[in-house]
Order: sequence, then C-alpha cells, then structure tokens
Amino acid sequence: MGISLSAFALSLTLAAPAEITYTAEGGLAGMKADGTGVVPVVAPPKGEILDDPAWSPDGSRLVYSQGGEDDGRLMLKDAAGTRELTSKRAGTSDGWPAWSPDGATVAFLRFTSADDTLTTQIVTRDVASGTERALVTQRWDNRGSTVNTPAYSADGGTIAYTYNRYDRSADALPEIRTVPAQGGPSRTLIKRAQAPSYSPDGTRIAYASIADHNGKQCGSDQCFWSGELYVANADGTQPRRLTKDEGDISIPRWSPDGSRILFSSDRNLPDADSEELYTVAPDGSCLTWLTNGTVAAGNPAWRPGSGDSFMADCDPSKRPVAYTPPKTTKFVGNLWLGHRHEGLLLTLVYGGSLYYRDCERFSGCPEKAEVGAGKNCGRFAGGGYELSVRRGWLVAKTFENRLLVFAGRRITFVEPGLLDDLKVRRRETARIPNELLARLSPAQKAKLKPYRSC
Repeated sequence: MGISLSAFALSLTLAAPAEITYTAEGGLAGMKADGTGVVPVVAPPKGEILDDPAWSPDGSRLVYSQGGEDDGRLMLKDAAGTRELTSKRAGTSDGWPAWSPDGATVAFLRFTSADDTLTTQIVTRDVASGTERALVTQRWDNRGSTVNTPAYSADGGTIAYTYNRYDRSADALPEIRTVPAQGGPSRTLIKRAQAPSYSPDGTRIAYASIADHNGKQCGSDQCFWSGELYVANADGTQPRRLTKDEGDISIPRWSPDGSRILFSSDRNLPDADSEELYTVAPDGSCLTWLTNGTVAAGNPAWRPGSGDSFMADCDPSKRPVAYTPPKTTKFVGNLWLGHRHEGLLLTLVYGGSLYYRDCERFSGCPEKAEVGAGKNCGRFAGGGYELSVRRGWLVAKTFENRLLVFAGRRITFVEPGLLDDLKVRRRETARIPNELLARLSPAQKAKLKPYRSC
C-alpha cells in the first residue's frame, strides 16, 4: 500500500532537505523540510486509520498505529515489508510509539477497555523478541486519569510521558512525569504540561504547556486549554515559551541535529480541525509554515539521516498556497461559497455539507464555515420560523439562529453572516413548502424569484 519504502528511501537520499512523515486523510504522507515534494508513504486500508508515525534512529524502520479507536495496533514497515508489531485485539488499542535511542525497543500507549474498566499503560516492547513490560498502569477514576505520549531520553535511561486528569470544571490538568526505562517509580517533572520530547543531546525538553490559558477548546463534556510550545532544561527548569497564539500544538519533535522543533497546530483556525505543520528554532526564532492549503496534517515525525532539517522561509506569511479543491459532484445543493471564501478554503465535502476549515493566510481568516443542503418539501408546520425574503429567496430563521434558504430544489443551511456571500453554483427553480408560503404577505411573495410550491 502506498509507495515502496525503498522508493521513498531513494527520494530521501537524493533530496537535500530532511524528510518529514505525517498523517493526512487517514494515511501517512511524506514531504521535504521546506514543505515541498509531498508523496504518499502508506495508504490507509479500507475501514482503518493510520496515525502516530515514528522513525527508528537510523531512519530504516517506520512504526505507526493502524486500526480504529478500540482495536488499534502498531505496524512496522522496513525494507522487507510491513508486519504487525503488536497484535489486533478487541478492546485494546496501541498508539503513540517512540523508539529507544539504540533502536531496540519501542515505548507506546496501550488503552484497554474491559468489564466497564478503562486502563491506560505506558508499555515497552523489544522489537526483536516481542517481550513487553508495562512501566505505568493508570485506571480511569473519578478524575478521568490517563497516561499517554511516551518519549525516551537521549541516553535511553528515562521515559517521559503525560499524566492527565480533569478538575471539577471538567478542564484537563496534564503534567509530564518520568519513569526509569527499566521500571521503577514515577515522578512529576513539569506541571500543566504534556507531550514531552527530549533534544538529541539530552540537555533540553520540548513540550506543550497549558499554563498560559491562551485559548480553550471543548468537546461534548470536557475541555482543555490550548497547548503552547515550550522548551526547558531536561530537569524541567528554566522554561521558555516559543509560541504565543490560541492554537493547540501536537507533540513537538526535535530534528535529529537539534536545530529545529517540528509540530502541528491549528493556530491559523482554532477549533476547525485544521492542523498545519510548522518548525521553529529552539530559541523561538524563525517560525516556518510547511503546509498551506493541504488537508489537515498532524502528528509529524522527522526521518533521521534524510537531509538538512532547515530549508524553509522564516517568513510564514510568504508561504505559497498548494491547494487542490475537493470534488463537489456529490454535493446536492445549488448554493455555496466557492472554493475560497475570505481566505478560507473548501476542505471537505461530506454528508451533504461543504466544510471550510482551512486558512490560506497565516493570520486574519474568519471563523470556520459550513454550507449544508437538505430536502425542501418536508413538514414546516408551526410558527417557529422567522420568515423574510432576501436576494429573491425565501429565508427561514430557526430558533437556533440558523438560516434555511429556499433557492433551489434543496434547502441551503447556513449561518446568518454568510447569507450575502452565497453564490449560485447551479441555477434551479426554488421549491417552497405551502405551509411557509401561506405565512407570506403579498408584498413578500412579489419579491420572490420564480418558484414552485410543494
């Protein structure tokens, strides 16, 4: 699946910039350190998602996670082919792999669900023998405690990881802990921090800190503060903040030569599930933007020995757009915002909706946008809609402050602020339910473009 590892290795050997592997569209992709030369690395098998790529220290082996949320396992890809590193088991999911500096062992997260008990573990596995050791075991408790994102120290003697719990306000409270790689008690290294990554020389550690409370994102019942990129001494002292925006960063990754830190962030459009890839110098200078106009790119990893880690422009505002619009043939609506809208890019066509979740500019984009389409001639009885005629179209405003626009064979669903920006994608005669027509005054009906009742 994807291109052969030998072909990918050849492309790396011939290229001057270092190579980066990352997740995109459910599979793994690769590109150069300047953001060019995007190639597929591993295509996702049907019904499964690939994530968490990590290259061995010599750059010859790639380990990654494959599967679903509850049955993921680790895969190992090298010149001989691809095989399972851990087995697929119902109720167990392995992810977030990290190589030991000698390339003999992989540390990873194991999530287990059994008998109404959720358990997370930091596990190490000897690649040659398959011998496993659970270093940290954390059962889900009334604080939602978990562990994840292991990372080896440069000498291989220590593994740093994230311990997370939730406070009474359902806000995440992560901290970085360390444990001896051969087993032993854990200790807290840095509070209000997560996703550790040691520098190649072992003197520093990069991580995401929530201490600044700069930006907040919430799910259905839990929230977390966006992580800012920090670098500190390996013992956690003298922390230095490198980013200052409301975006949430992923696990940072040091380049093999220690000159750059690679990470993904949704800084351009927070809350839009639209991560982009960046690198920055360890002192916070020369922030580069590697992906622009692509589908969401996340969880990046350097490939050791592949080239120069710094080849990009230090001015992210100059990053050119590399954008291929998604196909819209399956979208049944006749109104849309075009492929571009005030810097937003159409990124996804799914479930009868158009999603604008990527920003072609480094800053200054509006909030994410969505245009949906549905059946016109359903039941619209009752007075729960505020009716008006705009641009010759009947517009019904719901109690949720969303607009239903009757401009074709299908309803267009859109937020109020986007009504005037809608474009006609396909000319159609509007179909308007009789229940709504009956509520219009003669003056309002006279303003309507040609329509058919239903």
